[in-house]
Amino acid sequence: MDAVKNANNGGAVYLPAGETFVIGKPLDLTFLNNIHIRLEGTIRFTNDVEFWQANAFYHPFQRSLMFWKWGGKDVWIHGEGVIDGQGQRWWNEFSGQEILDPDNEYLRPILFYAEGIENLVVEGILMKNSPVWHNFIVESKHITYRDVIVEAKSNNSTVEPKNGDFFNSLNVEHIRIERVWVDSDDDCFSPKSNNTDIHVNTMYCNNSHGQSLGSLGQYEGEYVFVKDVVIENVWMLNGNNGARIKVWAGENVATGFVENVTFRNFWSENDDWPVFLDSCYFNIDAETCNKFPSKMKVSNVLFENFRGISSGSKGRAVARSFLTPTKVDLSSAPGPGSSAPSTTRLPFPRSDSKPTVVAFLRHCGCPFAEKTFRLLRDAASQNPDIAFVAVSHSSESHTNKWVSEVGGAGTTNPVQVVLDEERSVYAKWGLGVSGFLHVLSPGELSKVFSLAWNEGIKNRPTESGNRWQTSGTWAVDAQGKVVWGGISKSASDIPDFDNIVSKLKKTGE
Repeated sequence: MDAVKNANNGGAVYLPAGETFVIGKPLDLTFLNNIHIRLEGTIRFTNDVEFWQANAFYHPFQRSLMFWKWGGKDVWIHGEGVIDGQGQRWWNEFSGQEILDPDNEYLRPILFYAEGIENLVVEGILMKNSPVWHNFIVESKHITYRDVIVEAKSNNSTVEPKNGDFFNSLNVEHIRIERVWVDSDDDCFSPKSNNTDIHVNTMYCNNSHGQSLGSLGQYEGEYVFVKDVVIENVWMLNGNNGARIKVWAGENVATGFVENVTFRNFWSENDDWPVFLDSCYFNIDAETCNKFPSKMKVSNVLFENFRGISSGSKGRAVARSFLTPTKVDLSSAPGPGSSAPSTTRLPFPRSDSKPTVVAFLRHCGCPFAEKTFRLLRDAASQNPDIAFVAVSHSSESHTNKWVSEVGGAGTTNPVQVVLDEERSVYAKWGLGVSGFLHVLSPGELSKVFSLAWNEGIKNRPTESGNRWQTSGTWAVDAQGKVVWGGISKSASDIPDFDNIVSKLKKTGE
């Protein structure tokens, strides 16, 4: 400590190779200003679990403990030395527990923690065997990690390192990660709440949970965000996920947004999910997630130039999306004999007094929606005395693009396309979000492959809208009364439009 104080305000501290510097009590280094720390030797923390449980610094975010805390301005830590957290005993003690369990009384300290720091550069060193996260940066700006190696390796085959994230941050502006190698068991890179201006360029991640944004939105009453992010030139090896966004769902969660994010130039080798978007975090089942969806809006996310081979554990699937739409208040679905819900965009009875077939699409990009739209268009061309309407909750530009790609709306009695991005019309007709089996049961997946194989109808890009939206089809007579219809029983539940038209015509006789 004396050496650091003496070198503050323009000096340097040299920790030579071959020397080990043991830290056995909390160290407050938040006073730093314009200092170089050249680390060629080893800094090692004691593994006295009981002592650190009682004496480490504390931060309330996920109940974090820290061996030491850094702060100040213009701090450069560089060299080829080591910071060693001696994590083995901590992993042994923690085995079988979960960091996010609110009842967990066993907390582990973070290897490197800084708060209120400006212009921090960490360069060249090896960070190894942290009990938990390797880095946590809070309330800071202008943070750079360059040519750093991070590893967590257990000497016990029955106990693995856990939660050994390379980098977590909270309320940080301007983060630069350059040429970093990570061999750990959890997130390779994982900014938490309220981070902006992030650029990751060249990372190698082995045995990780992904290049993750989040988790975000954990704490009720907060407004959180991550924005303006570029993560590029990344090698993801032997992990659970590649590019990943994870936001919390449930009854008591935060609101906020993720926007302007680019994942570019990713090479994936033996990862389960090279792309994973998850708005049902943490351990939220589909039913609960549908009832209490995430309040985090995710927008303007680009995945560009992804290559490689997945692990195959998920079959041919390489991406997973659990993004649920914003919750809407649902009305009851109208049944035969009831009045059709009338809205400005979809009024009943119609001004032209035509009976109507209205199909609410799952999303533009869904092969079942495409099949439905094609059949709807065919029925419209054969029945000019009936109006045919398709409702889309995808954006106007994406809907128009998709309609064009699937062959247009038709020329003789074209299908009328109604836009409903906020899903208020869907809600009036009782259409909310579906559960997992509605979309992704083995039977549904086999029908997806069957459509592709037999009819050439394949998944198209889902540029907007959501894969969990429920579809439905109704027939409405000229007086605005429902003749037939209801909510689709599954994603592949495509109506028989010839039968629907027949019922409408009989009603009009």
